[in-house]
Amino acid sequence: MIAAESLSSQIDDVFSLLGVLLVFIIAFYSYLLTQIEALIAKPRPVVDAERTQLIAKVAASKRLLAGLGVGTMAILLLLAPLSYQVIRDLLSGPSGFPTSEVGLLLVDVFLVVVVVAIRCLWSRARRRAAELR
Repeated sequence: MIAAESLSSQIDDVFSLLGVLLVFIIAFYSYLLTQIEALIAKPRPVVDAERTQLIAKVAASKRLLAGLGVGTMAILLLLAPLSYQVIRDLLSGPSGFPTSEVGLLLVDVFLVVVVVAIRCLWSRARRRAAELR
């Protein structure tokens, strides 16, 4: 078992990098959300060339969402060993309030929520592309 000081130190080291990654993930998701919402809200074009262009934009947005989802899951996988250690330490009886440890687990939950949100938005974009064909 890793000493509490060592585990907290590892978590603190991870948080500096994690903060930057989370900012990029949320900013990119926010951008894609507004773009895809706009594409979904557009009425079906009458002209075939415009419809083909809209389908291409929706397809490109789906690919960007897929990449963002893979990146988010990769971060979760990178955090998994440390999160596992935190859970083991918390179950063995924490001493005091483990702020860093609980913070890491909250980040894990947040990333899972982001992956679910990405999947939902991807499904909506997929349905819109199917409607346009």
